Amino acid sequence: MIDDFYTTETVKFTTTQKIEGSVVDITADTVTAYVKTEKDEPLSAAIITSVGDVTTQGANGIAQITFTCSQTDVSPGTYYLQIYWQPSTGECYYSDIQRFKIISKI
Repeated sequence: MIDDFYTTETVKFTTTQKIEGSVVDITADTVTAYVKTEKDEPLSAAIITSVGDVTTQGANGIAQITFTCSQTDVSPGTYYLQIYWQPSTGECYYSDIQRFKIISKI
């Protein structure tokens, strides 16, 4: 989903939402990416939060997430990404937590 990246870098990636292995139309939904410093922190402690673009490819279940260079202006280290998907029907789904690194520029 997300690869390691450098501090102050604009980062773009996609996430695909599925139910029982099938892609669903998410154009009316909300998909939010949260970056946390600790795996078990609540989403409210996230240091980066970004609401995904669900209109461009949402009919195919794809949300496009962007972290701006100002959002990624954080200390180098290991971080944790979690995706929160809220369909327009009211359910709530969380992705598995992914570990990645933000690397210092040389």
